[in-house]
Amino acid sequence: ARYITPGRDALGNEVSAQSRVAFARELAASSVANLEADPERSILLAIEAIDQTRSVDGSVLPEAKEALHRAITASRVDLTVRGLGGSVAWSPRGVFVTEGPEGSGLIDIRDDRTGEHVLPPFRGHGGDITDVAFSPDGSTLATTGDDGTLKLWNPSTGDLLKTVSGEGEVWSPSFNADGSRLAAAWHGEGEVRILDPASGRVVQKVSRLERPTDVALDPRGGRIAVSVSGGTEVIDLGSGERIDLGMFSSRVSWSSDGRHIATVDPTSDTVDVWDAATGGLRFRLGGHSGPITSVAW
Repeated sequence: ARYITPGRDALGNEVSAQSRVAFARELAASSVANLEADPERSILLAIEAIDQTRSVDGSVLPEAKEALHRAITASRVDLTVRGLGGSVAWSPRGVFVTEGPEGSGLIDIRDDRTGEHVLPPFRGHGGDITDVAFSPDGSTLATTGDDGTLKLWNPSTGDLLKTVSGEGEVWSPSFNADGSRLAAAWHGEGEVRILDPASGRVVQKVSRLERPTDVALDPRGGRIAVSVSGGTEVIDLGSGERIDLGMFSSRVSWSSDGRHIATVDPTSDTVDVWDAATGGLRFRLGGHSGPITSVAW
């Protein structure tokens, strides 16, 4: 039990706590304000904002924690290229690709050191591009669009290599680890198609899927994880066996060792990591202060 003298200690403690919180918020705001000019200073300010309350009662203001996350990220930025947005994919050959402005169908390939164009942006789809992905060796670029096509390109020349057509929007091109297989989801058709990228031939179709939006091919190419309306399924392409993860995800991503799958609930601020073999939930990752838009290993 602790006895407090009314009127002095109680009032003094309350004012002191309020002052610490107010000062911590000022420090967090200063940290955010310095992000572009001096990320290292932002880190120091955010740490001090956290320490203002944690050193006294163990609590941490959400805005102080968020300021530290942003400052650490900013301190690691190597290149900022203005005016780009949408889906992005990186190649081991020293380039990255983004989709052009909404609805333009433009493919924009840039040098990852300078941000300069490698090729003039070129029109790849009639309508919006939904996603982009490089093969593991960077020799092939896959793009999908709301024009119903999956296209394969030579990213060095911009030459079109192969086209696979369907009905409605196509989403989420995903290569396996050696680039010998490529999966994509035809949303309106309720189907995921598995291709041989070298020939452009569809080698397998996974049907009876309710509006698939995102698909990840496992590193060996034998399974897919696919988000469907109302759920997320892991499907063995050999046996057809399906595991329902029991929750809807807007994004799925397979770990490079094939052991885990990460999923994102579009209404949540957490990432779930699952055992790919059993479908059991391994753990949940927090740290964001709002809905998560994407996830990658």
